[in-house]
Amino acid sequence: MSQVTFHARPHAGVWHVHCFFLRDFVMNAERTNRGFSLVEMLVTVLVLGMVIAFSVPAFQSFGNTHRLHGATLNMSENLRVLREKAMATGQSQTMHFGTTPYPPGKTWLYHVHNGISVPAGWDLPRGITFQTIGINPTFDKTGRTQGGATGMIVLRNRRGERDTVNILASGMILVQ
Repeated sequence: MSQVTFHARPHAGVWHVHCFFLRDFVMNAERTNRGFSLVEMLVTVLVLGMVIAFSVPAFQSFGNTHRLHGATLNMSENLRVLREKAMATGQSQTMHFGTTPYPPGKTWLYHVHNGISVPAGWDLPRGITFQTIGINPTFDKTGRTQGGATGMIVLRNRRGERDTVNILASGMILVQ
């Protein structure tokens, strides 16, 4: 091993750089107890607490945004399946959107309605609401909306972020 030298008195009032940084190591070479002091532990816990405190709202925001995107994609896929069912069966299929649950006893905010029964319905995730309901589309056997109706459904989360599902007369469904 190389030998470390320590100068007790600096030459001409200037410390050697390596002496300055090795000073504590060399002066406390006989020190046998190791560990962290209470102050060091408190500072570490304080810093970790601050990092966690600042990251929790960011994760909540991240979750809200993904719930909104997920609800929009789920709704658009349900509309696409409904359109495909209308084309496959040759019977018109309607999707109803509302702000109150239907039918009674269910929590569905949007559902398929074929005139006789309500075979399927869905609820929106927690914190997601309808901002605008511009259409209750009915797809005919060609996959187009009846009467050439077009419209959009706008979903929004608690932070005010919005996603839109557009339904065109051709039956095409777009997510924006």
